[in-house]
Amino acid sequence: MGFNEELIRSISEARIERIKKMTYGRKKINRANKFNLFRKKRTS
Repeated sequence: MGFNEELIRSISEARIERIKKMTYGRKKINRANKFNLFRKKRTS
């Protein structure tokens, strides 16, 4: 019983971490894309 609870908790924590990393990575990419667009507009 206790072992299963620990296993479930660790799995859910790992899933949360993965989701956080995915969303953070996506935000980073969006920011980079916006910066590149802004740069292109300024140069052209």
